[in-house]
Formats: sequence, structure tokens, C-alpha cells
Amino acid sequence: MSNVASFRAQSRNLMNPALPFDGRFRDCARNDGGWVGGAMRIVRCALMPLLVFALGPAFAAESCGEDEYRTAVGGCYPVWHGQTPNGAYYTIAIPEGWIPGKGLVIWNHGLQTYLGGDTLDLLTANLLGLEAESDIQVMGEVAPEPSLGDVASIVLSQGYAMAASSFLQTGWAVFDSHLANAELYERFLEISAEFGPEPPTPLYLLGGSMGGIVSLRDMEEGLIPEPDGALLLCGAVAGSENWRNAFDLRMIAETVCAGEEESAFPTPWYEIPALGREIDWIRELDSCTALGSRIAAENKHDDLQAEIDELRARKAVEGNILREFDLQRRIAAREVEQRIVMQTWKQLSSNRQVGNYERLQRLAPTESAVMLSVGLFYGTFLLPRLIQETGKLNGLNPFHNIAADYGDDWLNRRIGRGIGLPAARRALAANYNPSGEIGDTRIVSIHTSRDGIVAVENQAVLQSLLPPEQLSVGIVAESAPTHCGFRESEVIAAWNLLQRWVEGGPQPDVAALQEECRAVSGRTDQGAIPRDWDRAPDGELHSGNRCRYAPDFEIDPELTLYPREPATRAEGNVFDAATGVIGVAEMEAGLEGAIGLFSTELQLTDLDRLVFAPRNTRPLDNATENWRHRAAVDEQFRFYLPDLGVRNDPNLAGQRFNVYMQLTEALEFEFIDFEPADIAPQ
Repeated sequence: MSNVASFRAQSRNLMNPALPFDGRFRDCARNDGGWVGGAMRIVRCALMPLLVFALGPAFAAESCGEDEYRTAVGGCYPVWHGQTPNGAYYTIAIPEGWIPGKGLVIWNHGLQTYLGGDTLDLLTANLLGLEAESDIQVMGEVAPEPSLGDVASIVLSQGYAMAASSFLQTGWAVFDSHLANAELYERFLEISAEFGPEPPTPLYLLGGSMGGIVSLRDMEEGLIPEPDGALLLCGAVAGSENWRNAFDLRMIAETVCAGEEESAFPTPWYEIPALGREIDWIRELDSCTALGSRIAAENKHDDLQAEIDELRARKAVEGNILREFDLQRRIAAREVEQRIVMQTWKQLSSNRQVGNYERLQRLAPTESAVMLSVGLFYGTFLLPRLIQETGKLNGLNPFHNIAADYGDDWLNRRIGRGIGLPAARRALAANYNPSGEIGDTRIVSIHTSRDGIVAVENQAVLQSLLPPEQLSVGIVAESAPTHCGFRESEVIAAWNLLQRWVEGGPQPDVAALQEECRAVSGRTDQGAIPRDWDRAPDGELHSGNRCRYAPDFEIDPELTLYPREPATRAEGNVFDAATGVIGVAEMEAGLEGAIGLFSTELQLTDLDRLVFAPRNTRPLDNATENWRHRAAVDEQFRFYLPDLGVRNDPNLAGQRFNVYMQLTEALEFEFIDFEPADIAPQ
């Protein structure tokens, strides 16, 4: 088998939905002959999982007909595929004997990258030095015949119909996902009319990862009937605010890896890199941080931790003191192995690589090397698409760190700075930050505790928006980080209790989720639920050990993973309304590759266009070399003028504004936008 064919085959294994949610990461520590080098491990363990939650399973129809949908455990259900008028693809499955009173569940998938399977083959061939296949398609397009998600096995077996849309965009598809789902629902009504004229009831939404914010937008926009209930799995429910973390991580890592050579990251950061730049980035990132071998070391460490957890669980129920002693001895041996694994990574990596990785972790703490890789991929290759793609921000940059104090002098002096226009920030927030206006829908939202891609702090945002009587949040405690690394019994428990709540039962709390999870695991052991649907790593233990809901888990209210200190005021910037002159006390600007500090005045020369001409510009030789909040020009020649006071206008006395201008080819400053300084982001 060729390396490219091997990659494709191994990729299918990683996407096998019969594995537990966290099982797809488990094979990453292998270093067999088919996988060479740390850079390949980054492709295999960091880029492939990007596809899993978005695209879902790709089955060979071994036991189902062409017009049937096959679930993870082999169930076959009548299926309809097609496109709605707006171009989105759909999958609709309706069990035999279904009637509208048995209800409908809409599945909202996670983020689908532009990296389809063929594109990954191309990148792998490039990485291995092979000749790429000539028929590779590299355009990121939505997936036809979208999956109904991992939970379809249970939902369809309970008699519900299911529907899912591909949406209209890859990446952050929330710009028009609500429109796609509105047409999906109308198409479902057309297909299901032969089963009865009534609309389906109850109506549920299930959303995973990005599908969590998609589900919230569905509820708030009101283009489909108000759902009775929604189950959100590791949902990005804080919405577009999550992208600031990706931006900060990318800018911090670029700074750490810059060194004396050309950056490992594509530049400029806001433009879409050419396809193939992923390979250079992977190689250079691995050279900077030994990230590939770090992934292998952490996966071995996590495998050992899983063994330790299993041994501790056995020890807790063991009644024989000699066997308890033996179990403790084995635990201690695994803990020694864990320390050796991480020490070996340091010994095999250069001091520069270890230093860079540790500095990156200090400046931008991340749960694991795999999560770091995925987060950096989002910030490096998906974030520019969010900015540039038609139908998204259309070239508007909302990412603003020109005023950010990262709390580290070394980083503040070196990090790249971007000016995010207020209009661009509003456009991103509109697509989408939730408002909490969800009607009477009841929501159960569960999250893994150490998710390094969609942080568990998203749940704090949801809790701040929704009435507590409409929201139940459950956090699953992890010993090793995953993204959506639930065990199936944990998901089924949440789904079961949501249904009971909607049907008039009590609102579930974390204790109820844990109790129901143990009951589900017990029924699985007895064969009431298909065994293949619950392969927890500790499956040999009693049912309770497969359930990890944590009643005492405290969610940090701060979503920002890489905190920014409050910026100090930029004093001395004043607009004189009587003369039309702006005095700029201190301005930072690039000059022939170097950064210079200047003071200047800007004279209003065109009142209609609000154009200002500079005058009396002087270098500031005695200005501090340390970074501080001040006026600045970025690499897009946008001018940020913070804390601008107004003189000789009594209506604006005491107010301050942040003003945004464009530096033109004629070296004039043309007004773009402004905002009150006290509400602007850092």
C-alpha cells in the first residue's frame, strides 16, 4: 500500500464512529513504519481530528440499501438526500412506522474545515516527498450527504426522525446556518407529509462543538418552530468570542517561533495562505517546538494515566489487602513511566525547542500538544478565511490587540499588533454571539472539563444569559484533555434526562446526570444497549466507573484563555474643535523595517471626507522602549488613535473616543470609524 493510500486508510480508522468520542486521539502515540517524523504526527493527530466532529462517520453500506442510512451499530433507516433551494445539502432519516407525533431531532454538526480527505492526501504526499495525485480537488466545499452525528444510533432507535444540513459554508458557518436549517425544516415537512399532515412534535436540537452556537441561533432567530428541548455537546456557545483565543494563540506562537529567521507562520496573518503552506508551517513549527514528538510523549503519558485511573478504580472496590498492595505497586510503576516519558522528550529535543515550547505554554497555556496544534491551525489557516471569504466578513478584520497588554514585557515588545475596526467587530458579533432569547426551550448542555479547543468556560457565558430554570449544565471531569471526549453513556444519560424533562419530569442536575449515566452503563452491560456503542477504556469495571459527571466542578467565568491586562489610558491626544487640529502625543509607526515613535498634529483639510494632513511631526528620542498603550499604525496602514479628548465643544466635554483612520498613499489620514473609549476592547 502506498503512503498516500495508507494515510487515507488510517484516516478512515480515525473517523470510525464506533469508537468512543475520545478514541480517535488514542492511536496518535504509535510510531510504526507507516508514519515518519514528528511533522507527520502533527498531520495525523492534529489535523485529522478536525474532520471528525464536523463530517461524522463515512460508512460502507455493507448491510443497508442505497436508500437507507446506516448507523454506527448497523441500524438501517429510510433516508433522503438532496439540496435545498439555497444550495445546502441535507440528510433526512425517518424510521419505519414513524408518525409526526414521534417527533423530529435536528442535528447541527461542528466546524468543517476546508481540508477534505483529498486535500489531506495532497498535504501528506507533499510532506513525504511523494508525487501528488493529479486529480486532487483542493477547494473547501461543504460535505454532501451530511452525517446525522454519533448520537443517531440511539435517537433513531427511539423512533425519532432526524435531519441534518451541511450548511452553506465551511469553517465558521454561523453566518447563514439558520437560513440553511429553515429550508431543511421546510424540506422535512414536504417529505414527511405522506406520514401525516401535522408538524413533528416534539422538536429537539442536538448540536456539537460549533453546532452548539448554531443551535442557539436557530432558537433565537425563530425561522423554525420553537424547539421543545436542545442537547448541546461541548458547544461553542459563547459564539464568535471564541475566535479571539485563536487569534491570540496564533500571534503568541508566531512571536515565540520567530527567532532570527523568517517566521514559521504565513504572513500577513490576515490573508489566506496558499494551499501547501500548511506543510512548511508544520515542519517549521515542529522545528521550533519539537511538537510532533511532544504529541507522542503526551499520548503515551495519557495512555498510562488511563491505566492508572483503571487501577485506582479497581483498588477502590478491592477487598483483599494483598491485591490492594499489588494494585498500588502497579500504579506507582505507571507513574514512574509517566515521568520517564516526559523526561525523554526533553532529552531528545534541543534546548531551543524545549525552551520555545515551555515559553509558549507559559504565555499561552494550552491543555495538550494536540490541542495546541489544532488551536494554532485554526488561528493560522481558518481565521484568515473567516476574515476574507465572501459571505463571511468580506475582508473586514475584527481582531484587535493594538491595545492589549499581555502582562509580559518580552511578549508586548515583540508581538504583532492588529487594529480591528468597530464595524468589523460588530459584524463578527452578529454572526454570532447569543442573546439568550430562546423562548421556552429547555437546554441540557454538557462539556468536557479540559477541552482545549472549545473551552469549558463557554458554559459560563450560557449560564449568564439563560434563566436557571431553562438550563442544566453538566461537566465531565477528564484526566486527559479531549475535545468532546464524552463516553457514550454520558451522552445518552443527558439525552434521556432532557426528554424526561420536556415530558414533564424534573429538571436534571449533575447528580441526576451521574446517576442516569450509571444506569445507562448498567443496561449496556446487560445488553439492553448495543455493546459496540459503549467501549469506554475501563469497560471491564463496574458501570459507575464509566461515568465522570463532576458535581463540584467550578466553571471560570472568564472565557479569554490568554488574559489581557487592562490597558492604561493614552494621555495627551486632543481634538480642538475650534481649529480642527488633532494633537497626537505619542504615535508608533514602522519606518524602513524599524519601529519609530513620533508626536504629530493632524490638520483637518477636507470636512466632507474627514481627511487630515500631518504636520509638525517630530521623533521622540526620549520615549520609553517598553510597549505601552499609544497611537499606532499597523501593517495594513490603519491608524489607531486612542483616548482622544475634545476641546472647545461643550457637548463632548469630558468624553474620550478611540478613532480609526486609514493612512493613504498621499500620506493623509482619512477617518473610518470611532467608538467611546470606555467600551472598546483591550
